[in-house]
Amino acid sequence: MMRLLTTPVYLYCLWISARDAAIREALVRDAARTVDRDPDGSYSRREQRRMLRGAVLQRTFRTIAYYRAPGGPKRRVAQLLGVFLGGAPAMEIYDTIVGGGLKIRHGNGTVIRADSLGKDCDVYQQVTVGAGRGGFPVIGDRVDLCSGCIIFGGITIGDDVIIGAGAVVGKDVPDRAVMVGNPARQVGTTKGLRAADIAWTTMAAAESEHSEAPAEAEPSDAQAPADRADLSAI
Repeated sequence: MMRLLTTPVYLYCLWISARDAAIREALVRDAARTVDRDPDGSYSRREQRRMLRGAVLQRTFRTIAYYRAPGGPKRRVAQLLGVFLGGAPAMEIYDTIVGGGLKIRHGNGTVIRADSLGKDCDVYQQVTVGAGRGGFPVIGDRVDLCSGCIIFGGITIGDDVIIGAGAVVGKDVPDRAVMVGNPARQVGTTKGLRAADIAWTTMAAAESEHSEAPAEAEPSDAQAPADRADLSAI
């Protein structure tokens, strides 16, 4: 049913990208990351359309697709589609040059107003990017903006950066930095990992430690009466 309902969005994507190679390249890259395909892969037109067909099922992708409308009648169609087939709830992107491969993870309550947002960035929920001293941020490629982070002012965020959950960034950030806290401070380097990779690795390690931990010994019969006595005294 959803495949049928989202057909207008799919056709809209084909329409806005038919004669604009830049929009087509960006949308295909967005779609590839949305459906977990290699954004640098070489895909036939048929494969590109298949990825778009799957991506439009996701509200987060529809937010990106509507934003990429070039203006005029196409922008008005995007606005109309957004009324009936909405994107990520309460998410706004405006007046920002957005590179291809943007992946929105949840995205609800997020507002992005930057000079530019690079290629293959990940944006989580409750993120705020906006104005401050010196203007608006310039954000590099493969940057992860984690839940609840705030980035403001005319600053530059380098490539391959992770802005941690709840971090408040008002100063330039070098390439490959991991930033946490308020005000944000660098606590390490990404070493080629993304925020999602680190989260899954941490969870797997925690589960492994839990499974390897020795089980607590059952209380002996001799201990049981004493335990019951203690409980009855409470």
